[in-house]
Amino acid sequence: MPIANLATDLGRLVGLMQQGRISIYLLYSFLTLVVTLLVVMR
Repeated sequence: MPIANLATDLGRLVGLMQQGRISIYLLYSFLTLVVTLLVVMR
């Protein structure tokens, strides 16, 4: 049951992100790229 709750919460979060403005979406993408690069460089 906890896995189902986690999947539901993640689905809601993704749904909120999809309804946002393009500038917010680009910010999320940029931050994800920066975090990924920092993790890979270590």
